[in-house]
Amino acid sequence: MIGVRTIWGIAKIAATKIPWGRVMENIPAVVDLAGRAKGRLKGGGAVEEQLRLLQEENRKLEKALLESSGHLQQAIKTLKVVLARQKMLMAGTLLSLVIAIASLVISLR
Repeated sequence: MIGVRTIWGIAKIAATKIPWGRVMENIPAVVDLAGRAKGRLKGGGAVEEQLRLLQEENRKLEKALLESSGHLQQAIKTLKVVLARQKMLMAGTLLSLVIAIASLVISLR
């Protein structure tokens, strides 16, 4: 157990070595800092709310992106079909041109 002498020694050192005037001057600043810290901790709810709103917005954007991706896949398929039809038309047009030129050459002889 701590003896009376030990307690008296600690009290004597605290009374002589600690600048109590400065400690008393800084108490309002410490209280102000504690109040600010408490306000920040209470403000954490607002940050959590913003985070929740951002997550919700991200989910909505993800759904919209998936829908857009589906639309783009459908557009790609449609464009491939149009490309295939265009190639067939070009082949038919080329064949018609060759036949027309052959016919012209035969008729001029």
